[in-house]
This record gives sequence, structure tokens and C-alpha cells, in this order.
Amino acid sequence: MDFLKQVIEQKQQELDKVAKQSGQKYLKRSDLERLREEAYTKEQSQVEQERQLKKQKLEKELQETKNEQYRLISAERKQLDQQVLETVSKLSEEDLIKRFRAIGEPIKLFGETREERILRLHHTENARDIAHEQTNELRTILKETDKELTEDLMRDQKSEKTEKQVNAADTTQISTNLLKSNPVLTRTLLVIYYTNLLQEWQQSLESRPDDEKRTSQGKLAQATCVQTGEYLKPLFKKLKKNKIPEDVLELLTEITFWTIQREYMQANDAYIRLSIGNAPWPIGVTAVSGHERANDEKIKNTNIAHILNDETQRKWIQSIKRLITFAQQKYPPSDVSKLIG
Repeated sequence: MDFLKQVIEQKQQELDKVAKQSGQKYLKRSDLERLREEAYTKEQSQVEQERQLKKQKLEKELQETKNEQYRLISAERKQLDQQVLETVSKLSEEDLIKRFRAIGEPIKLFGETREERILRLHHTENARDIAHEQTNELRTILKETDKELTEDLMRDQKSEKTEKQVNAADTTQISTNLLKSNPVLTRTLLVIYYTNLLQEWQQSLESRPDDEKRTSQGKLAQATCVQTGEYLKPLFKKLKKNKIPEDVLELLTEITFWTIQREYMQANDAYIRLSIGNAPWPIGVTAVSGHERANDEKIKNTNIAHILNDETQRKWIQSIKRLITFAQQKYPPSDVSKLIG
């Protein structure tokens, strides 16, 4: 009752206030709604004005901060430019021209002073050094490969990599049945099989003519092989320490089994299931609600896209695909329809 009285009093006060403003004792509902709309519009306009004032204040503060930062950067750059001028002021005109020509820049721009030329040379060389350092991993391997090929040609002998002998263990027994009965042996044989396959790839590349090695495609093939060996190291480490998930190990065993049997289409199907999965949940979703549903059993770990889980895992899965491609080139099947691509 007290609450109801309080509401009635509040409504009566509002009506008295409206009647006082309009000068009428009785009001139509339409007039009352119109007055309410006018009051709401006025209130919203005040809120919008306050918001605009706050926005202008923030923009002003941000601009002042930017100006201060620009002033500090300009002062620091002027100080650095002064140090550069003091250091390189003794640079002769001939040396200046040589350095400009070495980086492919104009020797002198229209109306440019000697100090401006020195500063332009300094900034351009620094920018080129930074860009030169930002080389990707494959480019670095290509440079190392080119260096190794040059040394091999100068010594007129093959690389020491060809002297490595493959392991004579029987890897043909790799299968899912062996994985169930003896997982330790399966992991060991997997490491041996892919190590041997990688060494065979390296030996096939080393046996090419020197002219073929020196071509762009030859260098790229050698760099890809070296990169594959680096990418497989985490996989070998996980296999030796038994830290690889069971579903991943099962699919890897299946890939290896079909590759050994020269059933490359079957191996590729297993590779696809390992990399991107075979379910409509490739990101790794295993629960879509708080309740069990009829098709929840279809969403399980074997359908997760393992290639998306981790960058290191993505690299060694990609390396497995490269080795499958090499295996079908060296050990082609009797039936052409079993080839990939």
C-alpha cells in the first residue's frame, strides 16, 4: 500500500507540473504525450551536446599529445642528423657519388644542398639495411645452399650428406595392428622410415648434375629438402618421447602404411583427415551446447583440423606431404590411378 501511494503521489506531481506549465487544469492524452516527447527531445539534445563536448575535448587532447610526440621526434631526429653530419662531413664528393650509385639513388636532387644529400644517403642506406635483414627462412636456406654448392664445386667432391647410410630396419611391418600391439616399436619404425626417406631425397638431389644444381629450381629443391628436415625434428622428438596424441599417431601410421604399400591415393586421404579433418567442425569444436544431442558422437577428436592447432605441427604435417610426393616419384605404383595428382 505504501508503494502504491508513493506511485500515485508521483503521478499527481507530474500532472500538476504539466498543468502548471500549460496553464490548463485538464489535458488531453495527446497533449500529455506531446509534452513528454518534447521533454525527451530536449533531454536527448543535452546529452548529445555533452557527448560532442567530450569528443572535442578528447580529440584536442589527442592532437596535443601527437604534436608533443612529433616535436620530441623532430628534436631527436635533428640531433641524430647533426651527429651524422658531424661524422660524415669529411666524406669526399667522389665517395658520396659512389655510395649513391651503389644503392641506385640520384646523385643530386634539384636544389639539394650537400648536408641534405648526406642525410638522404644516410636514411636510404639505413632503410635498405632494415629491409635486407627482414629475409624469410626459405631465402636464408637458399643462400646457405648456394654457398654449399659453390664449396662443393671448388672441392670437386660430393657433400658429406651422401655418405650417410640408411637404417636397415624393416619398416614394412608398420601398420595400425602393430600400433595396437606394440606402440613403442611403431614409433621407432616411423622415425626410421621418415629419416631414411629424407636421406634418400637428399641423395637423389646430390646425385643431380652440377648444372642442374645451380639453376633456380635446383636450389629451391635443395632448400625445400633442408627445410623439410628441420620441420620434421619436432615430430621425431615427440615420437621418441611418446608425447604425440594417439589420434595423430594413428593417422600418421595409416599414412605410412599406405605409402609403403604404394597406395598413394589412400595415403593422401589419410593425410587430408590428419590435416583438415572430415567433419563440419574443422576448427576443433567438440561441444556445441550444454546438452547431448543425437549427432554429438560425430564430433570427436579425430575430426579436428590438427594442422590448425599449432604452427610447429602444421610444418611437420606439410613435410610429411612432401615426403609422400617424393616417395611416389621414386617408388611409382603399378597402377597409374593410384598416383596423387
